[in-house]
Amino acid sequence: MRRTNVFLTDEKLPTLAGVLASYPAAEIVKYSPQKRCTVRIVREGQVYYVKVYPSKFLKRRRGEVIDETGRVFWSLSQSGVLNFRVPRPVGWDGATQTVWNVELPGTAAIEKLKSPKGEEIAFNIGRAIALIARSGIAPKRVFDHPDQLKDAAEFAEIIHRRFPALNRVVRLLLTSFEQAELPIRTLTPIHGDMHIDQWLTDRNRLGLLDFEDFALGRPERDLAFFMVQLEAEYGLELDHKLLNVHFLLGYRSEGLSPNDKLLNIYSAHKWFSKASKAANRTDAEKLLDRSRKCLESFSDNPQ
Repeated sequence: MRRTNVFLTDEKLPTLAGVLASYPAAEIVKYSPQKRCTVRIVREGQVYYVKVYPSKFLKRRRGEVIDETGRVFWSLSQSGVLNFRVPRPVGWDGATQTVWNVELPGTAAIEKLKSPKGEEIAFNIGRAIALIARSGIAPKRVFDHPDQLKDAAEFAEIIHRRFPALNRVVRLLLTSFEQAELPIRTLTPIHGDMHIDQWLTDRNRLGLLDFEDFALGRPERDLAFFMVQLEAEYGLELDHKLLNVHFLLGYRSEGLSPNDKLLNIYSAHKWFSKASKAANRTDAEKLLDRSRKCLESFSDNPQ
Protein backbone atom coordinates (compact mmCIF):
# COMPACT_ATOMS: atom_id res chain seq x y z
CA MET A 1 0.00 0.00 0.00
CA ARG A 2 1.51 3.34 -1.01
CA ARG A 3 1.04 6.56 0.87
CA THR A 4 -1.71 9.02 0.04
CA ASN A 5 -2.45 12.38 1.59
CA VAL A 6 -4.85 10.82 4.11
CA PHE A 7 -1.90 9.24 5.95
CA LEU A 8 -0.33 12.65 6.46
CA THR A 9 -3.29 14.24 8.26
CA ASP A 10 -3.90 11.72 11.05
CA GLU A 11 -4.01 13.82 14.23
CA LYS A 12 -3.58 10.75 16.44
CA LEU A 13 -0.38 9.81 14.59
CA PRO A 14 1.35 13.21 14.47
CA THR A 15 4.79 11.78 13.67
CA LEU A 16 3.71 9.72 10.67
CA ALA A 17 4.18 12.52 8.14
CA GLY A 18 7.70 13.15 9.42
CA VAL A 19 8.66 9.46 9.24
CA LEU A 20 7.45 9.26 5.63
CA ALA A 21 9.22 12.50 4.75
CA SER A 22 12.48 11.14 6.18
CA TYR A 23 12.21 7.99 4.08
CA PRO A 24 10.62 8.92 0.73
CA ALA A 25 10.85 5.32 -0.55
CA ALA A 26 9.09 3.90 2.51
CA GLU A 27 6.13 1.63 1.85
CA ILE A 28 3.03 1.67 4.03
CA VAL A 29 2.24 -1.97 4.77
CA LYS A 30 -0.77 -1.59 7.05
CA TYR A 31 -2.61 1.47 8.25
CA SER A 32 -5.19 1.59 11.04
CA PRO A 33 -6.42 5.20 11.21
CA GLN A 34 -5.71 6.91 14.55
CA LYS A 35 -4.21 3.69 15.96
CA ARG A 36 -0.97 2.68 14.23
CA CYS A 37 0.78 2.44 10.90
CA THR A 38 3.31 -0.19 9.82
CA VAL A 39 5.93 1.07 7.38
CA ARG A 40 8.57 -0.91 5.46
CA ILE A 41 11.83 1.02 5.31
CA VAL A 42 15.08 0.10 3.56
CA ARG A 43 18.07 1.76 5.21
CA GLU A 44 21.70 1.06 4.24
CA GLY A 45 20.65 -2.17 2.53
CA GLN A 46 18.75 -3.51 5.56
CA VAL A 47 14.95 -3.91 5.57
CA TYR A 48 13.08 -2.75 8.67
CA TYR A 49 9.44 -2.89 9.68
CA VAL A 50 8.60 0.22 11.64
CA LYS A 51 5.39 0.77 13.61
CA VAL A 52 4.27 4.34 14.15
CA TYR A 53 2.16 4.69 17.30
CA PRO A 54 -0.12 7.41 18.71
CA SER A 55 1.07 9.95 21.27
CA LYS A 56 -0.63 8.08 24.12
CA PHE A 57 2.08 5.42 23.79
CA LEU A 58 4.46 7.88 25.42
CA LYS A 59 2.50 7.40 28.63
CA ARG A 60 3.32 4.41 30.84
CA ARG A 61 6.30 3.70 28.56
CA ARG A 62 4.10 1.62 26.25
CA GLY A 63 6.53 1.85 23.35
CA GLU A 64 9.51 0.88 25.49
CA VAL A 65 7.57 -2.08 26.90
CA ILE A 66 6.77 -3.38 23.40
CA ASP A 67 10.44 -3.14 22.47
CA GLU A 68 11.53 -4.80 25.74
CA THR A 69 9.06 -7.64 25.18
CA GLY A 70 10.44 -8.19 21.70
CA ARG A 71 13.95 -8.41 23.13
CA VAL A 72 12.92 -11.05 25.68
CA PHE A 73 11.26 -13.14 22.98
CA TRP A 74 14.29 -12.68 20.71
CA SER A 75 16.57 -14.03 23.44
CA LEU A 76 14.32 -17.02 24.17
CA SER A 77 13.99 -17.77 20.47
CA GLN A 78 17.73 -17.61 19.92
CA SER A 79 18.35 -19.94 22.87
CA GLY A 80 15.92 -22.55 21.54
CA VAL A 81 13.39 -22.25 24.38
CA LEU A 82 10.71 -21.39 21.83
CA ASN A 83 9.85 -23.29 18.65
CA PHE A 84 9.54 -20.15 16.53
CA ARG A 85 11.57 -17.13 15.45
CA VAL A 86 10.74 -13.47 16.05
CA PRO A 87 11.92 -10.25 14.39
CA ARG A 88 15.17 -8.86 15.80
CA PRO A 89 14.34 -5.72 17.81
CA VAL A 90 16.15 -2.50 17.01
CA GLY A 91 14.57 -0.12 19.48
CA TRP A 92 11.89 2.39 20.45
CA ASP A 93 12.31 5.96 19.20
CA GLY A 94 10.32 8.30 21.42
CA ALA A 95 10.87 11.28 19.15
CA THR A 96 9.11 9.61 16.23
CA GLN A 97 6.95 7.31 18.39
CA THR A 98 8.14 4.26 16.48
CA VAL A 99 9.20 0.71 17.26
CA TRP A 100 11.81 -0.67 14.85
CA ASN A 101 12.42 -4.34 13.99
CA VAL A 102 14.56 -6.02 11.37
CA GLU A 103 12.55 -7.82 8.70
CA LEU A 104 11.84 -11.46 9.57
CA PRO A 105 12.25 -13.64 6.46
CA GLY A 106 9.31 -15.81 5.51
CA THR A 107 5.95 -15.99 3.79
CA ALA A 108 2.43 -15.94 5.20
CA ALA A 109 1.87 -19.17 7.15
CA ILE A 110 -1.71 -19.45 5.90
CA GLU A 111 -0.37 -20.74 2.57
CA LYS A 112 1.50 -23.55 4.30
CA LEU A 113 -1.59 -24.26 6.40
CA LYS A 114 -3.52 -24.92 3.19
CA SER A 115 -0.88 -27.38 2.00
CA PRO A 116 -0.28 -31.05 2.93
CA LYS A 117 1.95 -29.65 5.71
CA GLY A 118 -1.04 -27.89 7.27
CA GLU A 119 -1.61 -30.33 10.14
CA GLU A 120 2.04 -30.11 11.19
CA ILE A 121 1.99 -26.32 11.07
CA ALA A 122 -1.22 -26.18 13.12
CA PHE A 123 0.27 -28.57 15.69
CA ASN A 124 3.42 -26.46 16.02
CA ILE A 125 1.46 -23.22 16.44
CA GLY A 126 -0.59 -24.83 19.21
CA ARG A 127 2.64 -25.98 20.85
CA ALA A 128 4.02 -22.45 20.53
CA ILE A 129 1.11 -21.05 22.54
CA ALA A 130 1.88 -23.56 25.28
CA LEU A 131 5.56 -22.62 25.23
CA ILE A 132 4.64 -18.94 25.59
CA ALA A 133 2.38 -19.81 28.54
CA ARG A 134 5.21 -21.75 30.18
CA SER A 135 7.98 -19.31 29.28
CA GLY A 136 8.18 -17.67 32.68
CA ILE A 137 8.18 -14.19 31.12
CA ALA A 138 6.64 -11.56 33.42
CA PRO A 139 4.48 -9.23 31.30
CA LYS A 140 3.88 -5.75 32.67
CA ARG A 141 0.27 -5.82 31.50
CA VAL A 142 -2.62 -7.96 32.78
CA PHE A 143 -5.54 -8.80 30.50
CA ASP A 144 -8.14 -10.86 32.35
CA HIS A 145 -11.87 -11.33 31.79
CA PRO A 146 -12.85 -7.89 33.22
CA ASP A 147 -10.69 -6.36 30.49
CA GLN A 148 -12.39 -8.59 27.94
CA LEU A 149 -15.77 -7.32 29.18
CA LYS A 150 -14.64 -3.74 28.54
CA ASP A 151 -13.80 -4.69 24.96
CA ALA A 152 -17.18 -6.40 24.60
CA ALA A 153 -18.95 -3.24 25.76
CA GLU A 154 -17.13 -1.24 23.07
CA PHE A 155 -18.08 -3.79 20.40
CA ALA A 156 -21.68 -3.64 21.62
CA GLU A 157 -21.76 0.13 21.10
CA ILE A 158 -20.43 -0.28 17.57
CA ILE A 159 -23.06 -2.93 16.74
CA HIS A 160 -25.84 -0.80 18.21
CA ARG A 161 -24.71 2.20 16.19
CA ARG A 162 -24.46 0.25 12.94
CA PHE A 163 -27.37 -2.17 13.41
CA PRO A 164 -29.75 -0.74 16.04
CA ALA A 165 -32.35 -3.44 15.34
CA LEU A 166 -29.96 -5.98 16.91
CA ASN A 167 -29.74 -4.14 20.23
CA ARG A 168 -31.87 -6.66 22.17
CA VAL A 169 -29.72 -9.61 21.08
CA VAL A 170 -26.55 -7.68 21.86
CA ARG A 171 -27.73 -6.75 25.36
CA LEU A 172 -28.66 -10.36 26.12
CA LEU A 173 -25.21 -11.51 25.06
CA LEU A 174 -23.52 -8.83 27.13
CA THR A 175 -25.51 -9.93 30.18
CA SER A 176 -24.44 -13.52 29.56
CA PHE A 177 -20.80 -12.45 29.34
CA GLU A 178 -21.08 -10.53 32.60
CA GLN A 179 -22.83 -13.32 34.49
CA ALA A 180 -20.61 -16.15 33.31
CA GLU A 181 -18.81 -17.87 36.19
CA LEU A 182 -15.28 -18.46 35.06
CA PRO A 183 -13.21 -21.40 36.30
CA ILE A 184 -10.35 -20.38 38.56
CA ARG A 185 -7.14 -20.51 36.54
CA THR A 186 -3.65 -19.16 37.12
CA LEU A 187 -2.86 -16.35 34.69
CA THR A 188 0.03 -17.06 32.34
CA PRO A 189 1.79 -15.16 29.54
CA ILE A 190 -0.34 -14.87 26.39
CA HIS A 191 0.34 -13.34 22.99
CA GLY A 192 -2.92 -11.40 23.18
CA ASP A 193 -3.71 -11.13 19.46
CA MET A 194 -3.30 -14.68 18.27
CA HIS A 195 -4.33 -15.52 14.72
CA ILE A 196 -2.81 -17.19 11.67
CA ASP A 197 -1.92 -13.90 9.98
CA GLN A 198 0.57 -13.23 12.79
CA TRP A 199 2.61 -16.22 11.60
CA LEU A 200 5.23 -16.65 8.89
CA THR A 201 6.94 -19.77 7.63
CA ASP A 202 10.44 -20.05 6.18
CA ARG A 203 10.52 -23.60 4.86
CA ASN A 204 9.12 -25.39 7.92
CA ARG A 205 10.33 -22.84 10.48
CA LEU A 206 7.70 -20.69 12.14
CA GLY A 207 7.99 -16.97 12.76
CA LEU A 208 5.72 -14.93 15.04
CA LEU A 209 5.08 -11.19 14.70
CA ASP A 210 3.71 -8.40 16.88
CA PHE A 211 3.88 -8.56 20.69
CA GLU A 212 2.14 -5.29 21.50
CA ASP A 213 -0.79 -7.08 23.23
CA PHE A 214 1.45 -9.44 25.22
CA ALA A 215 0.04 -9.82 28.73
CA LEU A 216 -0.74 -12.06 31.66
CA GLY A 217 -4.04 -13.72 30.86
CA ARG A 218 -5.77 -16.98 30.15
CA PRO A 219 -4.18 -19.05 27.37
CA GLU A 220 -7.65 -20.18 26.30
CA ARG A 221 -8.05 -16.67 24.89
CA ASP A 222 -5.13 -17.21 22.49
CA LEU A 223 -6.45 -20.68 21.61
CA ALA A 224 -10.05 -19.59 21.03
CA PHE A 225 -9.13 -16.49 19.06
CA PHE A 226 -6.89 -18.49 16.74
CA MET A 227 -9.56 -21.12 16.07
CA VAL A 228 -12.38 -18.65 15.50
CA GLN A 229 -10.24 -16.47 13.24
CA LEU A 230 -9.19 -19.48 11.19
CA GLU A 231 -12.80 -20.50 10.61
CA ALA A 232 -14.13 -16.99 10.03
CA GLU A 233 -11.40 -15.86 7.62
CA TYR A 234 -10.37 -19.08 5.89
CA GLY A 235 -13.11 -21.62 6.62
CA LEU A 236 -14.04 -21.93 2.95
CA GLU A 237 -10.45 -22.54 1.87
CA LEU A 238 -9.33 -25.26 4.29
CA ASP A 239 -10.57 -27.89 6.74
CA HIS A 240 -10.54 -25.68 9.81
CA LYS A 241 -12.07 -28.35 12.06
CA LEU A 242 -9.30 -30.84 11.33
CA LEU A 243 -6.59 -28.20 11.63
CA ASN A 244 -7.96 -26.98 14.95
CA VAL A 245 -7.87 -30.55 16.28
CA HIS A 246 -4.16 -30.70 15.51
CA PHE A 247 -3.73 -27.18 16.86
CA LEU A 248 -5.10 -28.25 20.25
CA LEU A 249 -3.04 -31.45 20.17
CA GLY A 250 0.05 -29.28 19.80
CA TYR A 251 -0.96 -27.24 22.84
CA ARG A 252 -1.54 -30.39 24.89
CA SER A 253 1.80 -31.86 23.81
CA GLU A 254 3.50 -29.57 26.34
CA GLY A 255 1.49 -31.00 29.21
CA LEU A 256 -1.14 -28.26 29.30
CA SER A 257 -4.87 -28.85 29.05
CA PRO A 258 -7.30 -26.11 27.96
CA ASN A 259 -10.50 -25.58 29.91
CA ASP A 260 -13.45 -26.21 27.59
CA LYS A 261 -15.68 -23.65 29.30
CA LEU A 262 -13.09 -20.93 28.89
CA LEU A 263 -12.56 -21.92 25.26
CA ASN A 264 -16.26 -21.42 24.63
CA ILE A 265 -16.42 -18.13 26.53
CA TYR A 266 -13.52 -16.63 24.61
CA SER A 267 -14.82 -18.06 21.34
CA ALA A 268 -18.12 -16.31 22.07
CA HIS A 269 -16.24 -13.05 22.63
CA LYS A 270 -14.40 -13.41 19.34
CA TRP A 271 -17.57 -14.06 17.33
CA PHE A 272 -19.13 -11.08 19.11
CA SER A 273 -16.24 -8.83 18.09
CA LYS A 274 -16.55 -9.99 14.50
CA ALA A 275 -20.23 -9.00 14.51
CA SER A 276 -19.13 -5.41 15.13
CA LYS A 277 -17.16 -5.53 11.86
CA ALA A 278 -19.84 -7.27 9.79
CA ALA A 279 -20.56 -5.91 6.33
CA ASN A 280 -24.33 -5.93 6.84
CA ARG A 281 -27.06 -6.74 9.33
CA THR A 282 -27.58 -10.28 8.02
CA ASP A 283 -23.93 -11.16 8.55
CA ALA A 284 -23.97 -9.51 11.97
CA GLU A 285 -26.97 -11.63 13.01
CA LYS A 286 -25.19 -14.82 11.93
CA LEU A 287 -22.06 -13.90 13.87
CA LEU A 288 -24.05 -13.02 16.98
CA ASP A 289 -25.79 -16.37 16.70
CA ARG A 290 -22.40 -18.10 16.66
CA SER A 291 -21.53 -16.21 19.82
CA ARG A 292 -24.80 -17.26 21.46
CA LYS A 293 -24.25 -20.93 20.62
CA CYS A 294 -20.81 -20.85 22.25
CA LEU A 295 -22.35 -19.46 25.42
CA GLU A 296 -25.12 -22.07 25.42
CA SER A 297 -22.59 -24.89 25.50
CA PHE A 298 -21.42 -24.16 29.06
CA SER A 299 -23.51 -26.87 30.68
CA ASP A 300 -21.85 -29.50 28.50
CA ASN A 301 -18.33 -28.64 29.61
CA PRO A 302 -16.40 -29.45 32.77
CA GLN A 303 -15.60 -26.71 35.27
